[in-house]
Formats: sequence, C-alpha cells, structure tokens
Amino acid sequence: LGGSTQAACAWAKSKPGRRVISIERAEMHPKVFQALHTVCGGKLELRLGDAFSLLDGVLRATGENATVALFLDGPKGRAAVRLAEESFHKFPTVRIAAVHDVPRLDPRYRDAKGRHLARLAT
Repeated sequence: LGGSTQAACAWAKSKPGRRVISIERAEMHPKVFQALHTVCGGKLELRLGDAFSLLDGVLRATGENATVALFLDGPKGRAAVRLAEESFHKFPTVRIAAVHDVPRLDPRYRDAKGRHLARLAT
C-alpha cells in the first residue's frame, strides 16, 4: 500500500529541494501512514481532500519559480488526463504530468489529432 507515494518519495530524496505533496481523498490506515512517514521522512506533505478541489491551490502555492512534476494516481482514466491538461494550461510551472493506470491502446485517450493523451507533454 502507498506504493506510488513511496516511489515519489524515492524520487524526491534523490535530489535536494524536491518534495512530494500528496492529496489523499480518504484517511489513510495508520499502518500505511506510518510506513510512508518512515520511507518519506520530511519529503512528504499529506493533504486530505479531493484533487479537483485542492490541486489548483497546491500548484499555486508552489510558487512561480518552482518546477512541478505532476503525478496523478487518482482520479483515474479520462478525468485524470483532463485534470493534467488543465494543470498544464493554468500553471506554467507544471513541466511534466504522468497519469497512472491509463491503458495505452484505449482509443478514448486520444486527442483530436489521434495522439495518445497519456504520452503528450507540452
């Protein structure tokens, strides 16, 4: 449990100045919370709430000079792709977005030019 967050924390620990802000929709089981705290240390900040409501505020608070790598593990599917697209348009600090659990061959995740949305970067 918490595998995606643990992987993000490993990435953050690999270079000074990186951090992970995780928006969790529901309270974590205490064992998962403790495991993440142990693995992530001071690199992880947990927020409780819905990504659709909180993400703009989180991205705005990173500041104009930040470089943001956005990893969406929820919502899933097309909603996640649209949230990533919206984040690119609103926040120039978002340089790359990754969406977890989007099937590569599913035609629902293609833009008007036929490009797979999970592979696009601006």
